[in-house]
Amino acid sequence: MDYTTVGAFHITVIRFPTHFTVRQPTSLAQYLSHWARGYTYVRDFVFANGGILFLLPAVLLLRQKVERWPLYVGALVLSWVVYLIYVGGDPKVFFRLVVLILPLVFLLVQEGFHELVDWMGTATDGKWTRWRIVALMLIAMIVTLDPVLIAGQAKKYVQEAKTIEPQRTAIGQWLRDNAHPDARLAVRAAGIVPYYSGLYTIDMLGVLDPTIAHQDILDADRATAHGKTDVAYILSLKPDYLLVQENETWSAFRSIDWAEHGYERILIKGTAAHGPHALWKRRAVQP
Repeated sequence: MDYTTVGAFHITVIRFPTHFTVRQPTSLAQYLSHWARGYTYVRDFVFANGGILFLLPAVLLLRQKVERWPLYVGALVLSWVVYLIYVGGDPKVFFRLVVLILPLVFLLVQEGFHELVDWMGTATDGKWTRWRIVALMLIAMIVTLDPVLIAGQAKKYVQEAKTIEPQRTAIGQWLRDNAHPDARLAVRAAGIVPYYSGLYTIDMLGVLDPTIAHQDILDADRATAHGKTDVAYILSLKPDYLLVQENETWSAFRSIDWAEHGYERILIKGTAAHGPHALWKRRAVQP
């Protein structure tokens, strides 16, 4: 095992990227609620994606002499799991924050399976072959998977793929074709629209903005990394375009009349019926 390579993977990819943004709770009750949400996130991942298979690394402890590398890799995985619980998990579909650590998880699962095969083969004098163990593990995995969780994730993905993503893509492409290359864009979802538009982007929720990220949480009940903002600060930056929710539910934005702050609504052909977003342009900006 190349410890340097694995350690570099952990340092460069798993860098706990949103610590200040997700540092939300201000009381013990909020901390407990936050951690419970994070635990649920990790638990749901397990029962929606592999079930009992994720217990296979524990089989490595059956070895008379446990090698150092599984302990090292296991410590890296455990540190990420603890972090996910600490920050309260993630509201997005298909457990994207777990994907970062999956190569190391699969490595441990693979080694655990090989150890289980060797141990059961020895304990049963070879009666339990590799394929019988594979069949047993597949049955155990199917039994421990949660079909309701899997269906819920699939439904959420389909909903986003049919509504939110097409509208964000269309808005990003319109900005790419019509906005000045030096225009500044302020968004709440700093992904698809900045990617397609190529514009300098201000993150209204602070994941990419240290000023907002270091502020106190406004709403600890909102999804992880979605509870901070500063409208006055955002307006002081004079973004040329604003992308907000059509039917806003968060009071921090709902009370804002963007027109009073010098913005006008832009209706892009073909996008109004496909998602919840509203694009605003500063009146002094052309087009």
